Amino acid sequence: MEQMNHDHGRHQTENTEVDLEIEGMTCASCVSRVEKALKSIPGVQEAQVNLATEKARVKMDHDHPVSHADMLKAVEKAGYAAKMPTNEMNHMNHGDE
Repeated sequence: MEQMNHDHGRHQTENTEVDLEIEGMTCASCVSRVEKALKSIPGVQEAQVNLATEKARVKMDHDHPVSHADMLKAVEKAGYAAKMPTNEMNHMNHGDE
C-alpha cells in the first residue's frame, strides 16, 4: 500500500505541479476569478483552470513551496469549493523518482 505524504505539500522538490478539483464554476468569469486567486499566492508561477473538467493545474516555484491548504483557501475565498483529487496524493509521492 502506498504511503501518504504527511507534509501536505510544504516540502515539494521535484513535483511542482498540483491538480485541484474546483466546484461551483459556471462561466469564463469564474475561471478567471479562480486563476487570479491561485496566482495571488506567493510561490505560484501559473494556474490554468478548465471549466469543462472543473479542474485547476497549479505550477509552483521550487524555492517557494505552496501548501495545499493555502491553495484550497484561496479558491474558497474566491467563492468556489476546492479539493485535492484522491489520486493527487499518490501522484505526489512519485515526484521524487
